[in-house]
Amino acid sequence: MHNINHRVEAEKKLQMALGQLEGIFEASSRVSIIATNVDGPITSFNKGAEKLLGYTRLEMEGRTNITSLHCPAELNKFAQQHTGIDKNADAAIFLKTIYSKKKFRNFEWLYIRKNGSKFPVQIAVTDIKENGEIVGFLCIATDISKLKNAEAELSSVMILTQEQNARLKNFAHIVSHNLRSHSSNLGMLLDLFKKDHPEFENDMIIGLLDKASGNLAETIEHLNEVVLVNTTVNETLKSVSLNTSLEKVIESVSAIIKRDNVKILNKLNEDTHVKGIPAYIESILLNFITNAIKYRSPERDAEVSLYSENSEEFIKLTIEDNGLGIDLKKHGRKLFGMYKTFHQHKDSRGIGLFMTKNQIEAIGGKVEVESKPNEGTKFIIYLKKHEES
Repeated sequence: MHNINHRVEAEKKLQMALGQLEGIFEASSRVSIIATNVDGPITSFNKGAEKLLGYTRLEMEGRTNITSLHCPAELNKFAQQHTGIDKNADAAIFLKTIYSKKKFRNFEWLYIRKNGSKFPVQIAVTDIKENGEIVGFLCIATDISKLKNAEAELSSVMILTQEQNARLKNFAHIVSHNLRSHSSNLGMLLDLFKKDHPEFENDMIIGLLDKASGNLAETIEHLNEVVLVNTTVNETLKSVSLNTSLEKVIESVSAIIKRDNVKILNKLNEDTHVKGIPAYIESILLNFITNAIKYRSPERDAEVSLYSENSEEFIKLTIEDNGLGIDLKKHGRKLFGMYKTFHQHKDSRGIGLFMTKNQIEAIGGKVEVESKPNEGTKFIIYLKKHEES
């Protein structure tokens, strides 16, 4: 006599596990699950496969090779593109070769329904083993038609966007080059007219025309700068020292800093280098610092602090002032818009922040802002880190 309680319990657990697996197999109505032996004949065909492919289990199990579900032209093309697969091999051997290679275990294929229609699927392949030997494959497939349609629509939108960008770029070149020459001619004609007719020097209409001509020339120059920012950054980005750039900027506006009694606090990390164009980095620093000076608060001594932090990809440069601040709830969306101003100042043109944001983005960075009225403003600029070679 032998006690076989353990064996009986193990058999019960095995039957329970098999029942659970069978339940999962049958319940998966949205996923095709097909089991085959090593040569490709189908041994199991779940309800999801029936629903996706239009065949019944009776038609497929033990009667059909899984190769009948694949597109022959696609299999041949795949064979031609990947070495190590004999394109003249029998379909079953060919499929076995593909499924046996780990790099093809999760791949996109076309399935053919019973009615002959084709649809894209993502197939994940798993070995079925007995005693360590591969005896078949489990192919789990999901219909990715909607995903492919979405990808096609996105690709179409991308192409359309690229075409529109090209048209806008051409238009910008026309504005920045052709109109600039016409504007210059207009200004020269007005100057010649005033020289030939000095009696009109103080004429109100001529004065208004002269001012309008100057404004037009300035606007075209701004547009030209925008075009240059977005079309000439194909130059190789260089390593730029933030400290060196800041010293140059401070030196260039030292008279204004002294006149307005502004304290510039340089808290940048030593030897901090970013990827960029030196002229752009200096322009970015100059615009933020001069803005902080221009919009300082009359209620306190002006301070501008600059500090930096390292991250994996970016140098986070923060420029913080204690000036008038900006109501972001009111102006946040148009803060970096062209010709947008938020304080009354005789030198306000609304071009500085617009140009600065364009320069930052042109060299692969981004800018964020935090501000409260009458408390100050903090600009956080993310510039690409320069990796030492």
